[in-house]
Amino acid sequence: MPQLYLNRKDIKQDFKKLMQNKLNREFYQHLIANSPKSILAKLGLSILEGFDLIRVDARESDNTFEIALVSKTEEKVLYYNKVIIVTDIHLNSRPVTQILLWRTVDPKYKGLTAGLAEKIFFDYIIETYDIIISDNNQTELGMFFWQTRLLQAIDKGLFTYLYDYLKGNLLKLNRQILEELNEEIWGEDDTYQYQLAVISKFSLKVKL
Repeated sequence: MPQLYLNRKDIKQDFKKLMQNKLNREFYQHLIANSPKSILAKLGLSILEGFDLIRVDARESDNTFEIALVSKTEEKVLYYNKVIIVTDIHLNSRPVTQILLWRTVDPKYKGLTAGLAEKIFFDYIIETYDIIISDNNQTELGMFFWQTRLLQAIDKGLFTYLYDYLKGNLLKLNRQILEELNEEIWGEDDTYQYQLAVISKFSLKVKL
């Protein structure tokens, strides 16, 4: 599956705008200035007054959207997810990929952020777009995130695959296959970036 994204300088740069208080508040203002829409009701969530879960469309490009848990009183971002909508000729669909996922480590917000990534993943992204594929570069935490999501998806009766997007080949995954291949499908070599995890609401055609 994805190539492990282990360069700490690159990771730090990507998360800098969220981790530093001043830059986080500036980033909050950028999101709020781009017509955010609350998605709390769609997820059936009720959270404390002064907080909101928002979606911002096409702020950076037409095929991206961002989801953020924000504190309106403190004017800061507590959780952030950037998603890109891609066109895939082999899957014959427009699946989405999470390309940046972050949440605050401040324990005072734990009650707000606990379980949020999972709920957004299954109850919003997959429900809205049917198919989600992993990004081709991941941190170690991203690897664990996807390992967990694949197992949860299998338990939920969703369809899970290992996808070679250069060849268009799909290997259907179950718990046994995932366990057997686990040591082989994540790694630092460049070839791993062409193998992606796929979770779908419906069965996809598998090439033999």
